[in-house]
Amino acid sequence: MNNRKYKLNRFLFFLIGLFSISILGAEAQVAFKASAPATVVEGEQFRLSYILNEEGKDLRLPDIADFDILFGPSTSTSFSQRTINGKTTSERSVTYTYILVPKKTGSFTIGPASINVKGSSYQSNSLSIEVLPPDKSSSQGGAGGSANNSGTSSASSATVSDSDAFIRAIVSNNSPYEQQGFTVTFRLYTTLNVVNFGRIQFPEFEGFMVEEIEMASNQQLKMERYNGKNYYTAELRKTLLFPQRSGQITIPAGSIEMVFSVPSGRSVSTFFGSQELMADVKKNIVTNPLNVNVKPLPGNKPLNYSNAVGTFTFDPSISSTEIKANEAVTLRLEISGTGNMKLLRNPEVQFPNNFEVYDPVVTNSLNVTTNGLTGIRVIEYMAIPRYEGSYTIPSVEFGYFDLNTNSYKTLSTPEYNLQIAKGDPGSASATNFVNQQDVRVEQDIRFLKTGEPSFVSMNSFFVGSLSYWLWYIIPFLLLIIYFIINRKKAKENANVALMRNKKATKIAIKRLKLAEKYLREHNKESFYDEVLRAIWGYFSDKLAIPVAQLSKDNIETELLKNGISSELANNFMNILDTCEFARYAQVESDAEMDRIYHDTLDAIGQMEDRLKKRKSNKLSMLSLLLLSIAIFTTLSISAQDTDIIEEPVNNTALSAADAYRSGYFKTSIELYDKLINESITNNIVSPQLYYNLGNAYYRDSQIGKAILNFERALLLDPGDSDIRHNLRFANNRKVDRITPAGDIFITNWFKAIRNLYSSNVWAVIAIMSFVLSIISLAAFLFVNVLWVRKTAFYSFIVLFLLMIVFNIFSFSQKREQIRGDNAIVMVGAAGVNASPDANSNELFELHEGTKVRVKSSDGNWYEIEIDNGSVGWTNKDNIEII
Repeated sequence: MNNRKYKLNRFLFFLIGLFSISILGAEAQVAFKASAPATVVEGEQFRLSYILNEEGKDLRLPDIADFDILFGPSTSTSFSQRTINGKTTSERSVTYTYILVPKKTGSFTIGPASINVKGSSYQSNSLSIEVLPPDKSSSQGGAGGSANNSGTSSASSATVSDSDAFIRAIVSNNSPYEQQGFTVTFRLYTTLNVVNFGRIQFPEFEGFMVEEIEMASNQQLKMERYNGKNYYTAELRKTLLFPQRSGQITIPAGSIEMVFSVPSGRSVSTFFGSQELMADVKKNIVTNPLNVNVKPLPGNKPLNYSNAVGTFTFDPSISSTEIKANEAVTLRLEISGTGNMKLLRNPEVQFPNNFEVYDPVVTNSLNVTTNGLTGIRVIEYMAIPRYEGSYTIPSVEFGYFDLNTNSYKTLSTPEYNLQIAKGDPGSASATNFVNQQDVRVEQDIRFLKTGEPSFVSMNSFFVGSLSYWLWYIIPFLLLIIYFIINRKKAKENANVALMRNKKATKIAIKRLKLAEKYLREHNKESFYDEVLRAIWGYFSDKLAIPVAQLSKDNIETELLKNGISSELANNFMNILDTCEFARYAQVESDAEMDRIYHDTLDAIGQMEDRLKKRKSNKLSMLSLLLLSIAIFTTLSISAQDTDIIEEPVNNTALSAADAYRSGYFKTSIELYDKLINESITNNIVSPQLYYNLGNAYYRDSQIGKAILNFERALLLDPGDSDIRHNLRFANNRKVDRITPAGDIFITNWFKAIRNLYSSNVWAVIAIMSFVLSIISLAAFLFVNVLWVRKTAFYSFIVLFLLMIVFNIFSFSQKREQIRGDNAIVMVGAAGVNASPDANSNELFELHEGTKVRVKSSDGNWYEIEIDNGSVGWTNKDNIEII
């Protein structure tokens, strides 16, 4: 019983809770909102509205003694219904509107109103309203009086005076410190209706770093009193500026063309009475120039000053203090606050000497505010200890100028004591750091190429050269020549003689069978006659000689011409002599007749074998000819493949490699650079030397130059896996992480296959495919065996298509190598501006090692594009062409 009571109580509690949640959910859906202009004019009417999304009753207004209620409430209801994916939703709202008039000027607060919805009371938000005094011209006669006032538009002339519409440039701080952020706001003041905008030319901010503050696209006009007059205002542009030098800096005037609607001085009569016509008037409005007095920072800058001005906090952390050798340790510095966050210099971290140190990775998460850039700047320093032992990372200091106290302050990290245990030399380094960067970093770059360097001509490409085209033209011409000769012979033989030639053996055998019948019947005369007819007819058909012109002499001569041995020819002559003699002499022996019969069959059979063998030899000669062409072409191409010049390793290369092994990387750089310059003088270059120079730069921590030389080596030898590995490893030490714009998979597939080989190698493969396709076409045209012809036809189509694809790869690789529009950022930080002008807005910043594509140039500027599609201008000194 108690158990049932317990279950019943639990069920009741569940229902009550569910009911409460549903009520709360229903209540949460009720919205009751008040709205009114933020600024109104004394004596002018305005609307106070309350919007409710449910049916309500008993609306109660707050005490609004400072305003007169002229009308209200008027109630309007709206209802909307939408059906999306079969689901129907409906919305409704009820608006209660009051017409108010302010009694006096000042700032007033209208408290929240209350309303009852389904037994529950809801309150609206409160409103703050500023009441401005009326214009003097308005109080003296309204619009008509304003027309005669010097500060308004003239109705008769339809012009816009300087007091009717103007733009003010307003600074938030006219006397900032150097590097202290302040805002410049361009605000439009107008008493007229704006119809359109024309040419807009805001001033350049020379001497400032510029950050644009985003403006609301749907901002409403606000009323503001200025110089004793009420204007409608709108902010056109708001910019955050950081002065880069002290002293007086002038922000010049800008200009904006605007079109206003003004009274034209003419009126027309309408049903409602006389109505004044309006005219569109264009006016060029010039902003006021500004002088900003930038104060210099105090001269007692600390040594750890990081070019930071603002208010900041410092949050350091380290990945681990107890690790093994060859494992990565990451020191993370998080600087948060408000100030010139983008211009901070990274604090210096003194790692132990035997640590391999990588460039820091900087991540900014910033918002533009009126006081400066607010957010977090995270700096991650990665180092890899190579030996076991105890090490210390000294305290890292961050110095900045505090705007609250107008003094320098220093933030610091604790001192970190590291215990490095013995590690596995083959273990993967930088694992933790890699996970943060979401890239795969292997243990280290691969070693130098110490073998004999191969040099390639700088300006000579096999693809497109005369010899390249000859290897296509010659095999094709040979095929055409053979085809023409073969067709000519076919036409010559396409006659009755050819048909007789083909049926010669069959007819001869038929006559010999008849002779065999006469043999069995012992009809000697008929037997020899039939044998003679069989032989003479066979020779006539086979040798294409009329019977009347046949003789033993010309038969023997023709047989020898057709490659028949003299022995076989003699056999035929003996058979003819025997048969002719037997016709006039009595030969009693059937055995002799039988021997003649079999000798004749034998001789014809041998002759057929000899003729077939000779025909087969002709086809074999054709195949051998085409095969010889293919082999000769391949060997010839291989002989000049990529114009590679092998040179012995000289003393300079050996000295450079020794310097690299000994850790004298700057010496190694000088020697490899000397070798490359000498080879360029001889108009040849070596991918191995560029690769080795990139290794030396990498070991010397010059990441930009390392990436530049790895890219040059890869351009010359795109199939080299060592170059690709080291380039990928060096790219992981870059500061910038740029997400490429999404290419279609076909483009990525094309580039991946194209980059397997150089242009000349693809050209060689293409020519080999072409030669094989010519051989397949020849087999299809000249071989009579059906399965051979089918196989040859499909092989020709496949090989020819492959030849086209391989040539596309070859020409694309050539174009990639000679157009020279890729470059590497060579400075620590390169600003990218909106135009080729040092005073233009800085769009973004690139760091050492980042690859860009040069689109065009203008004087000392390059227009560049990065992988994500962003485009801008940077100084030519910031980058170097690959």
